[in-house]
Amino acid sequence: MNTQRAVQFVAAIVAVVVLSACAGVANSPVRGYIWTSTTTPVTATSHAIQPADRKGEACATSILWLVAWGDASISAAAGKAGITTITSVEASQMGTWTTPLGLPLFEQYCTTVHGR
Repeated sequence: MNTQRAVQFVAAIVAVVVLSACAGVANSPVRGYIWTSTTTPVTATSHAIQPADRKGEACATSILWLVAWGDASISAAAGKAGITTITSVEASQMGTWTTPLGLPLFEQYCTTVHGR
């Protein structure tokens, strides 16, 4: 491999690593390159005036962006807690970025539903 090809290859790898940080944990308002653990609001309804007495959580998990599983939907979270009237929804994200190429070793996205 000549020197020009080697430089192009290294530049492409660097670009992938740098740009992959933008494609990490969904919806997080802030990111940590080594560790992210945040909770953000998704929505609130007019039912939020009344206090919620139930809370349900549903999560999806990914390892190295190679395998992913889980149902982090609002309906899954509400169903787990038997919620029929949703008052608010939150999303929490947790992830690590420890591989040499900047790929997330582990990521988890959870939806939390509050309601009655």
